[in-house]
Amino acid sequence: MFNGCFYLWANVSVYVVSYMYLYDKSVDQNAIFYVDAALAVLNVCGYQIGAYLLNVRRWNPKLIIMVGGMISLSGITYASYQTSLWAFMMIYGFSSGIGCGMTYMIPIVCSWEYFP
Repeated sequence: MFNGCFYLWANVSVYVVSYMYLYDKSVDQNAIFYVDAALAVLNVCGYQIGAYLLNVRRWNPKLIIMVGGMISLSGITYASYQTSLWAFMMIYGFSSGIGCGMTYMIPIVCSWEYFP
């Protein structure tokens, strides 16, 4: 269920930008796309990290999902306390992008191995 949170950014982004506007009047609706771009790029990087840990390093899939989830959820929690859009974008984009990306490919790869 957590992997679907990547697609919820479009619903949450309006509220995040309106919250950031309270602290910085230069923030406008175009700021949404910066966070979305960071999420997309770092999510792709997370795919590679998760697949590398599973296939090359032979980590347990549950461990990879736990590590990716902890990165993502702790980053989302920490980002919720930010009042600067750029700090929010760096923390949320990095942690949620990498963490979600790490956990996203693991069930797919495991199902490919189980159902050839």
